[in-house]
Amino acid sequence: MTRAQLEVGELVLLTSGAYSDYEVLLLGRVLRPLTREVYEAACVALRSGDYVDPNQLAAWLLREGYLEEVEFKELALRYVAPKWEAL
Repeated sequence: MTRAQLEVGELVLLTSGAYSDYEVLLLGRVLRPLTREVYEAACVALRSGDYVDPNQLAAWLLREGYLEEVEFKELALRYVAPKWEAL
C-alpha cells in the first residue's frame, strides 16, 4: 500500500542510490503535510532531462519548509564481523 502523504511530526530518511551508490541524504521531521502531488510537482520543476538531483530535491524540501533536518548518529552494523563504528 502506498501512502498519500507524510504527516506533520513524522520522521523521514531521505536516501539515494542502491548498493555501492547508496547514501543517506538527511533525516528530516515533517513540518507541513507532504503529498504525492507536491512531491511530483517538485520533481518536474527540478528535473534536468530525465534526472532529478536528489540533493536538489532534499534542499527544496528544506527550503520550502516541508522538512527540518534532524541530527543523528550512525551505528554501522556490518554483515561480516560486526564491530562498533559510531560515526
